[in-house]
Amino acid sequence: MADLSVSAQFHLQEHRLLRDEIYKIVSDIRMIQRGAILVLGAYLGWMSSSARPEDVFSLVFACWMPFVFALLLREMTKRRVDAIFVAAEYLRELEAWMAATPPGGWETFLLTYRKEHPEKLESTNLDKRFWTATCVLTGLIAVIAPAVKIASLCGWNMPF
Repeated sequence: MADLSVSAQFHLQEHRLLRDEIYKIVSDIRMIQRGAILVLGAYLGWMSSSARPEDVFSLVFACWMPFVFALLLREMTKRRVDAIFVAAEYLRELEAWMAATPPGGWETFLLTYRKEHPEKLESTNLDKRFWTATCVLTGLIAVIAPAVKIASLCGWNMPF
């Protein structure tokens, strides 16, 4: 790096740091998703067992906890994805400045590729689908489980 200007060295190091940060954020997102599956699965398993709360208020509260938890984790993931897009935009500017000839760098290439082939890069859509499915499932459980309990307390026969 001795033949590069101080500015170029700085920007090259900044580029490396931002790329590493993006990889760390993506890893964090996957860790959050794995943790959500484990925690929600264990919690819902407990809720389906006989150890769940018996009074209606506690049951309603307990049933809504996974839904609220899923919404919070969805928001955390969204903020991390937003941070990736901001870093990627800055990396594209760095690449345009540092590489005078096309392709310009990975982020510049990726932006063009996404525009030409949106169906091939669906990781963001997969994250949205994961959290949408998680929130819908936990929301349904939050509504149905207390309704079944209330119906059984009232002596109503449920079809399931």
